[in-house]
Amino acid sequence: MLKKTLSHSEGGASLTALSLCLAASGCALPRPTAVLPAGPDSGGYVAAVSGEFYAPVDEVSRSAWLVVHEPGSATFAKYENGNAYGLVGNPFDGYGGGDVMVHGRVAYEPNQLGDVRTCLAEASRGYREDVGPYRMFPGPNANTYVAYLLRKCGIPIELPSTAIGKDWVGWVGAARTEGGTGVVLAAAPLALRLGLKEGVEVQLFTLPVGIHFWPPGITVPVNPGRIGFATDAHRREPESGMSRPALHGEDLRASTKLASSVQLLARVDASRYPSATDGYRGAAKLGMSARGLYGDRLGYGVGFDFDMGVSAPLGYALSAHLFPIGVGYMVSPTGFVGLFSGIGTMGTTNRLPFALELPQEARFEVDAGTRARIVARAQLIGVSAPYEPWRVDFAFGTYARFAPLRRYEDLSFASGYFFGIEQRLMHGDPVWGLVFGTEIALGAGRPEPPRPPRERPPLYRVPMAVPPERQ
Repeated sequence: MLKKTLSHSEGGASLTALSLCLAASGCALPRPTAVLPAGPDSGGYVAAVSGEFYAPVDEVSRSAWLVVHEPGSATFAKYENGNAYGLVGNPFDGYGGGDVMVHGRVAYEPNQLGDVRTCLAEASRGYREDVGPYRMFPGPNANTYVAYLLRKCGIPIELPSTAIGKDWVGWVGAARTEGGTGVVLAAAPLALRLGLKEGVEVQLFTLPVGIHFWPPGITVPVNPGRIGFATDAHRREPESGMSRPALHGEDLRASTKLASSVQLLARVDASRYPSATDGYRGAAKLGMSARGLYGDRLGYGVGFDFDMGVSAPLGYALSAHLFPIGVGYMVSPTGFVGLFSGIGTMGTTNRLPFALELPQEARFEVDAGTRARIVARAQLIGVSAPYEPWRVDFAFGTYARFAPLRRYEDLSFASGYFFGIEQRLMHGDPVWGLVFGTEIALGAGRPEPPRPPRERPPLYRVPMAVPPERQ
């Protein structure tokens, strides 16, 4: 049935140096320009396309759709969000926007394309019965629908790692990958992808980390979903619905219901004196961090930190902390000052025994104008390690993110790359760290604009009558 797989693009590849690309998370080369031929001389094919999802999650998620092109036609049949749409003229216009990517294009002879369209129509009709009603997170959603059609009809196109929901196979389940060369195993909140091309990918709450075999790269939970090489083609389209101009003036007043942030991050640290830290030299880890307040300016706070990776000497490193108790005050559209109390563990499999930790944190997050955000934190950490007396460690960190602050109704939000520097005094030894990744900040409940002062009518002097005796 399959004739051949075509190149995703007929444009030129970017010549940007790979080293510069790897400096930012979620970067892949080459970046050809996306082209889907149409018109009298065009052939028949099926293509998988996706666009960035609504802000503020546009940096970490995508929404996919399929288009089918008949030979010689100027229009496309579109399959998106659980529905088979009619003919459209622009195949790049979908539920997502911004950086629109073409993930694959498969060509068919006219009679073969008819069989594919019949399969897509039947699969689309049976989708809801097989998979269930729509659920934005973790699925089934628009990406689940596209992956379902690709599997059912044998169209070998792989969706990006940030197409959250593509691997939804139920709370517990298994299926072939949409690309057809691997399997997905899931037991919520974990999932595992294994494949000849897909490589090895682990997902926690749908956030993926792994090694992609072909094209070679590192799978990350930040658009476009990979660091390394990829064959996806790109095209800029108008941003989707919740993207709005940056805030100005009075819009910088503090939120009144919610202030929060989530960071998807990569962290590298190194010990200055390994002999003081039981031979621990450092680690490279990927993870996630979140803090939030909910209330009426003065709010209740919660948060968590989680990261894992490899340590030196070679071993497995893990850090996980939950902050179930906190209090803070909202000071800007997405910013706050707060105190958080937590419990967790940190360690490695070779040098640092896993220890019980009780971190107490003071945190300051603020929008520095409409295009930047600053975060600073200080922690006092009680540590109970095996065969050691209780000790107290200190940790400090400061971070900066540059991205426009936006608004949608009573929401304020921003997302973009951030970087930071950290230090932890472990056994009195300074362990320095560098952090970079993507931050999403969200605030809700902005107050009504202040009323202009009421203008008072001008005062007029009423002339008084002069008594005759004074005239």
